[in-house]
Amino acid sequence: EACAASPAVQALIERASERLRLSARSLARVARVSRTIADLEGSDRVTEAHVLEAVHYRREGGPLTDASPGSSPFVR
Repeated sequence: EACAASPAVQALIERASERLRLSARSLARVARVSRTIADLEGSDRVTEAHVLEAVHYRREGGPLTDASPGSSPFVR
């Protein structure tokens, strides 16, 4: 579900977008993963910590990125 982000969370997302040169699709994915992390923690609101964790997964080449065409992050 979509929810309004606090000004601090919005500013963090903007900084991440600029520094990492994220596309609109990547930003949407970071937002969805942030919401999922918040849900898993039982939080009603997405916090800066949730966004930072989602961005970390994005930067580390985790399941949020495609390492190579046809590859799966779940198969070693």
